[in-house]
Amino acid sequence: MIKQRNLGDFLVELTVPGNQSTLTSTVNAAGTIASSVVPFNGRISAVLARLATAGTTGTQNVDLLKNGTSVTGGAGLFNFASGSGGNTAPTYTTANITTTAGNPIKCNKGDVLTIQNLTIHTGTAAQGLTVYFNIERQRIGTFDDAVQTDTIGADSDVI
Repeated sequence: MIKQRNLGDFLVELTVPGNQSTLTSTVNAAGTIASSVVPFNGRISAVLARLATAGTTGTQNVDLLKNGTSVTGGAGLFNFASGSGGNTAPTYTTANITTTAGNPIKCNKGDVLTIQNLTIHTGTAAQGLTVYFNIERQRIGTFDDAVQTDTIGADSDVI
């Protein structure tokens, strides 16, 4: 048995390497999805996503699934506009969470978190999607703060 002792936060990294695609006929098809298991009961307190290289024309829309079910009802958690150059930050649509899973998204030990491309750029596809989710154990105080975006936690942003 793997035990996560003395960890208040656990950082989950999900990576979809290479050219992005929306292939869903093959589980873990290159460019489609990535998954991870939640190590303890908690909530998703923050999310940070980036592309290595932006795609052209249109948008790439990415969703989060918990145990195979979309937390946004299939609307997507974030999307990337078309662009050029290096790292590209998304537009987060956390308002989509509130009607389905509740914001924050609470998780149980053993839940499977999956990211899935709903749409990709219609020109040249983007490359190298990386997403970080911070899973936080409940501590003293409120446990219902909404998901933070474009960070792995506000505490990590202060030097």
